[in-house]
Amino acid sequence: METHTSNSETEQRVARVKALRAALGTFATGVTVVTTRAPDGKQHGLTANSFSSVSLEPPLVLWSQSLNAPSYPVFFGAEHFAINILAEDQVDISGRFSRGGEDKFAGLDLQEGVGGAPLLRGCAARFECKTLHRYDGGDHTIFVGAVERFERFDRRPLMFGGGRYLTGRVLDAVDVSPDASAPMPDDMRAVKIATPLVADLARELHHTLSISVWGNHGPTVLRWEQAGPQVAKRLRTGLVLPVLTSATGLLFAAYRMSDETRALMQSEIASDEVARIRFDALASLLDEVRTEGISLLRSSAFPDMYDGDVDAISAPVFAADGEMVMGITAVKQPGAAWTGPVAEMVRELAARISSQLGLQRPVQVMK
Repeated sequence: METHTSNSETEQRVARVKALRAALGTFATGVTVVTTRAPDGKQHGLTANSFSSVSLEPPLVLWSQSLNAPSYPVFFGAEHFAINILAEDQVDISGRFSRGGEDKFAGLDLQEGVGGAPLLRGCAARFECKTLHRYDGGDHTIFVGAVERFERFDRRPLMFGGGRYLTGRVLDAVDVSPDASAPMPDDMRAVKIATPLVADLARELHHTLSISVWGNHGPTVLRWEQAGPQVAKRLRTGLVLPVLTSATGLLFAAYRMSDETRALMQSEIASDEVARIRFDALASLLDEVRTEGISLLRSSAFPDMYDGDVDAISAPVFAADGEMVMGITAVKQPGAAWTGPVAEMVRELAARISSQLGLQRPVQVMK
């Protein structure tokens, strides 16, 4: 009985720690690599997001380190340390310094900071500090440093929140409302808004999602978010999709018909028997798309494109004037339907982005 109670208490404690970590993780932070040099000359560094400003006058900063960290004795005894705030393209550096058992500095272009602390290049900012105080912080020690030198560079910072990295694409989604002072093409604004949202939905659904716009040669994929197993042989950025034999293409045909769209369809039916068959049924296909607000594609008709049986569900994104500017597509296992969790969530996301672009009235279909 005592063993059972002990195990139960341990499980509850572990669960509380996990829950606390998850709750704390909702507060997005920057990502830093803290470095120092030991008395024997060896360089030490670790990834940390516990960095914070304490005071401007005098300039003070803090960070904390676990008592169980292998380099803890070195940092506790160090007189100087450096805070390297990573830029958004330094995810690999963050990963390198979050692992142990390797020469983390191998091959890096370094500079020497105050007290010999190594400085990383390519950062968003760097702070060279003298250790001022060490405070008990439970299972961590809090280090307070006096900033002796600092540099700021024209780079966007790497962010971390919710257990994942948040690059500049999240920052891009700020100030892209219809009232933004700097004019921007609707399709570009749509992509900026959609990119982080599509990435989140791909992870939630565990499906591959894509963002497509109308390019010089027709529907063009600008981004893939692959959260599940690989589903297609030709998934790549810049892929031009057919109008008649892709879910995204049918969306543009339904909502953005033009002389250019018709010319592309004529070219497709001249070289593709399946496209010709679909063109013969085009009127009913497009009516169905407009009625449901999404398009469906079942891959069984297109064996050369996919690795197996998968379906595509695509929903349109509209600008404030009602013009379709983007398609969001989910690629999933067979069984695509007008209703169901995947269809509804893709449709809802497209409507949400359309609303952020300023759409307030029913879409006028271009025939």
